[in-house]
Amino acid sequence: MGGARRFPCLMMCVLLFPAFAAAADSGDTGDAEAGVLRFLRDRIEHEGLIEFGALHRSDDSGEAGSDRVSEFNLITAELAVGMRFHSWIRGDVTLLYEDALGCRDRNGAVDAASVTLQNRGKFPLSLSVGRLYVPFGAALTRLPDDPAVDQPMTLLLGETREEAVVAALSHSDFVLSGYLFEGDIGRASGSRASFGLDGRYELPESGPVDLLLGISYISNIASSNCLAESVADHGTATVRDYVGGIGAYAEVGFAGFFASGEYLTALGRFQAAELARADGGGARPSVWNIETGYNWDWGRKLEVVLKIAGSAETEKIGLARRRLGFGLNQEICRRVTASFALLGDRFHPGDIDGKDRGGAILGQVAVRF
Repeated sequence: MGGARRFPCLMMCVLLFPAFAAAADSGDTGDAEAGVLRFLRDRIEHEGLIEFGALHRSDDSGEAGSDRVSEFNLITAELAVGMRFHSWIRGDVTLLYEDALGCRDRNGAVDAASVTLQNRGKFPLSLSVGRLYVPFGAALTRLPDDPAVDQPMTLLLGETREEAVVAALSHSDFVLSGYLFEGDIGRASGSRASFGLDGRYELPESGPVDLLLGISYISNIASSNCLAESVADHGTATVRDYVGGIGAYAEVGFAGFFASGEYLTALGRFQAAELARADGGGARPSVWNIETGYNWDWGRKLEVVLKIAGSAETEKIGLARRRLGFGLNQEICRRVTASFALLGDRFHPGDIDGKDRGGAILGQVAVRF
C-alpha cells in the first residue's frame, strides 16, 4: 500500500521534470511557470465526484428486533487523474472513499491504478495493465448509486477488481476486450489464472438514438468482489473447479425516453461447501436489473426513473429476491444533481441475515468536477 501511495507523486515528478529542465535552461522564471501550466493542461485529465446524502432504511425479519437505520453520510469521495506521458502511453490513478456496506466496503484507498498503451488514431488495439475493474457486465443504473443503500445487484454479482492485463480491439462503434488476471479465489489444484471477454456496440452520442448492446464472459465468476467474499466466508479461498459466468446488457434512449436491462448468471453450480442455496444444495446465482424513465428538460433537467430487479439462488449472498424502485434526479446547476429514491425489497426464504422484506428512502446531492 505504501508503494501505491507514492506512485502518483513519483509519476508527477517524472512528468514535470522535462518542463522544469527546459525552463531552467532558458533562465526565464515567467516562461517556466507558463511552460509548466501549459504542460499540465495538455497532458493531465481529472474527474471528481462528491456525494452526500441522508437515508432511512429498515429491514424486517418478522421479529421485534428488526433493523432500522437513519443517518447522514459522506457517501462517496472520488478523484481520478489521468496523465499522458506520450502519444501512446498514459497512466491513470483513482482514489476512492465509500461509506459502503457489504461487498464494497472501502475506507479510502487507491481504488485503481493502470498504465495504458493506446493511440486510437493510428492503431485499433490498446493494452492496459494494473489494478483495475475487468470488463464483465455494465452495471447500468440511473438511480442514486448509494453504496450503503442501492447497489445494483448486477454490480454486486459482476464487479471484479484485480491486478489484470486487458487488451481491447476497436473497430468503428464496436469494442472487443479480453483480459487475464489471478483472482482471490483459485482452484483447489493451486491455479488462480482466470480470463474473460466482453464485446459491446455503442452508437455515437451525437445521433438521435442512444444505443448500447453488449455481452460478457468470465471464466471464474467467484472472483467477483461479492462472491469472493461469500466463498471465503465458508472458510476457503479455493473452489473445486471454476464456475464461469455470462452476462448480457442493453440500453436505448430516444426523445427523452430511456430503458436499460442487464442479466448476469453463473454457468454452472457451485459445490454446497463453496456457495449453497437455502435448502443446502449448490447455488447457481443469477441477477437482473431493468430501468426505464424519462428526461424532462424544463430548463433544468429532471430525470424520472422506475426500477425492477431481482435475483435467484442468492440467499447466502443476501441479495433481494425482488426489488422495486422509484427515483428522481434533478439538475440544480451544471455538474450538481439532487436525487431522491424509494426502494422496496423482498428477500429469499432462508436469507443469510434472516431478512424478509426491506425498504429505503434516500436523498442525495452529487457534485462532479
